[in-house]
Amino acid sequence: MATGATFGVLSTFDHISQDWISYKSRLSQWFIANEIHERTDKSAVKRRAILLSALSESSFKLASDLALPNKVEELEYAKIIKILDDHFTPKRLGFAEKSTFYSATQRPGESHTQWAARIRGLAAHCGFKNLEEALLDKFIMGMAAGHEKDKLFAQNQQELTLAKAIDLAESVRCARRATAAQAPGASAAGNSQWDPDVVPDIPSSTSEAVAPATTSPCAATPAAGEQPPSQPEEGERLDVTARPLDQDPAQTGGPTTPTVDYVARRRYASALSSPLLPKCRTLIMIPSN
Repeated sequence: MATGATFGVLSTFDHISQDWISYKSRLSQWFIANEIHERTDKSAVKRRAILLSALSESSFKLASDLALPNKVEELEYAKIIKILDDHFTPKRLGFAEKSTFYSATQRPGESHTQWAARIRGLAAHCGFKNLEEALLDKFIMGMAAGHEKDKLFAQNQQELTLAKAIDLAESVRCARRATAAQAPGASAAGNSQWDPDVVPDIPSSTSEAVAPATTSPCAATPAAGEQPPSQPEEGERLDVTARPLDQDPAQTGGPTTPTVDYVARRRYASALSSPLLPKCRTLIMIPSN
């Protein structure tokens, strides 16, 4: 028998902001929790009074209009429920429901469990002959692109179920996040440094046509006592003779004007320590006398 105390919370129903089907299910559970049923309320007068008193003003007005020419408070409880069901339950068209189901995609920030729950709700009125197969297909096909989807694509579809697909997708997502959290702020390649003491080999002898002179951010100013070399003319030929990096041509009996090899090597070594590297690797080739 019911006692004076009540269990659960029975909120007011407002059809403008609430779903009737959901509210009706909650109302039924509230009746069960408080032992209000056919044996304790044979005429259903108590259930009718509880339902009508739980309606908001606008919803009560709507129920009264739907009951015309009868008064809603005089109708049987089951009749009131049927009137509200007929009004609030939309007519379902199978192909329209399937169209909504098939066009759904996983939303940004939506977890895999939330995505699976949403498509299950969309499939409720589609009338699929094999519901679990349709849900599995849609769960994978509608997933956002990423490692999780790629992993599921590689699975054997004969052995995969929706529950396994959800678990696998969540496992891949968690592993990916853990890896990203443990990764350093910069890659090893990004942290690599150029060694300014290492000067790559320059061909010992070459004769190349020179392109029109251009200004390069890697060009260094002449050393003390060194004359600024003239820029080569377009099409001028260069004669490069290899010498050690620190060897001045004047010390070897060569021309007083530094050769291409000497100037190029000095400037290349200077450029290696420049913060402009590795983007700038241009050498200014200066013709010899």
